[in-house]
Amino acid sequence: MTPETVRVEALERAGDLDAVLAIEAASFAHPTPRAFYERELLRPDVAVLRVLRVPGCAVAGFVSGWRAAGDLEISTLAVHPDWRGRGWGRRLLDDTLAWASREGLQRILLDVRRSNDAALALFQEVLRENPKLPDAWVGVGAVQSSMKQWEQAETASANAVGLDNQNFDAHFGRGKALQVLNRLLDAIRSYHRALLIRPDDFDANLNMATAYLQLAQAESAITFAEKAVKLRPDSGPARINLGVAYERARRAEDAVTQYETAAELMEPTPQLLTN
Repeated sequence: MTPETVRVEALERAGDLDAVLAIEAASFAHPTPRAFYERELLRPDVAVLRVLRVPGCAVAGFVSGWRAAGDLEISTLAVHPDWRGRGWGRRLLDDTLAWASREGLQRILLDVRRSNDAALALFQEVLRENPKLPDAWVGVGAVQSSMKQWEQAETASANAVGLDNQNFDAHFGRGKALQVLNRLLDAIRSYHRALLIRPDDFDANLNMATAYLQLAQAESAITFAEKAVKLRPDSGPARINLGVAYERARRAEDAVTQYETAAELMEPTPQLLTN
């Protein structure tokens, strides 16, 4: 089979979506519903859905994601079980990266929905050919974090930071690993660098507040906990975090207000009450 007989192109044919849904069902415990993809196809300026065509199979695999702020975020990459083990996942990724470059997209955020082992193998294969791709290192770190391999995750994220100091996900991922490893001052430094890039990121503000609480620095925690609540006022965990910070800063009334609001936001549903 020659390279010319294999193509990766935008999903356009009427029957392609059925094939994509069949691959979803064969690949994931919780496949994405048809309605989601139907909505995505109505906004081609944002959504990305590309399919792999090989002789004998109109859709052997697919990759999906979104354009966002000049970047491409890849959320799903899957190959039909009958066509796995032939390098098609790598071909899908390579062609998508080349397409993104032609489209002028600046960064590729790899957060593929695959098994941990498969995702790690894919990122490592990419890095063998291009060890200076920061987003692949970010992907390795994310997979290792999900596997609770925190030392390795921190190393991978540090590699990404070394290659691209303006990569938010690299700094944030490193901060998460450092926080779990109880290297709290280093974690705070990483979150700080992440927030210089995206000051309004909810998770970075929330984690920064938590790290300061772990260091018993309530006043510093309040600054970031308040920002997290401002960004997502309907977040029960953010309200609890802020309540803890207020309580430790001896602001009892403010703490009670946050706890009460959190209780309202996180009130159990009737279904939960019957379980």
